[in-house]
Amino acid sequence: MSNERYLRASHVGFFVCIAAAMALTVGAIAQEAPPAASQPAAGNDPVGFKMARPGVFEQMHFHGADLRLVLQMLSTQGKKNIVATRDVTGSVTADLYDVTFKEALDAIIRSNGFVYEEKGNIIHVMTAKQQEEMHKNERPLVTRSFRLAYTTAKDAKQLIAGALSKDGGCSINATPDAAAGIAESKTEAGGNTYSADDVLVVCDYEENLKKVEQLIREIDVKPEQVLIEATILSAKLT
Repeated sequence: MSNERYLRASHVGFFVCIAAAMALTVGAIAQEAPPAASQPAAGNDPVGFKMARPGVFEQMHFHGADLRLVLQMLSTQGKKNIVATRDVTGSVTADLYDVTFKEALDAIIRSNGFVYEEKGNIIHVMTAKQQEEMHKNERPLVTRSFRLAYTTAKDAKQLIAGALSKDGGCSINATPDAAAGIAESKTEAGGNTYSADDVLVVCDYEENLKKVEQLIREIDVKPEQVLIEATILSAKLT
């Protein structure tokens, strides 16, 4: 065989080897890739959004989707800041059509038994108990005094005790009872007991103090009195 024929034969064998190697590689890749039928269809996606216009969703589909994932996608699609506490968990299954961001958020959160509040540019999602605790910490306690004209402080304290909040820190204090009479004594001729109008000092939230004020107006009223006049005549016969 001449050198030219030998080179041609070598080139043909080289290309045959490359073709065989490529065929083996493609076959291996085809075996590793899952069949097309095993890929989930687009309709089976647990979360689906379709915007009609900014701020309005034409379609929203949730099928057992994680609640936190849904809130994250709402935040992204609606361009809103949503922060949820660690206790906010659950799943969402719903199909919504032509809803605004607020309508969708309200339906999704309340269907799972949670609440939310918007403060500034942030929407806070939490449990009802966490919301109550947050409001309790934000509300300051206020102390007010109420001067009584007709009802004693002891009686008024008992009557308005039920209107006070049950939270810790709320209290009601009254002036001491007035002293009745002065005991006989050769050295003591009285004392420094409180002799002005009775006073109540109440510490509670502002809305409860308004209820206490209304109750005091109703119970601290002038009692009805009867005026009896008598004329005594003395006659002496002479």
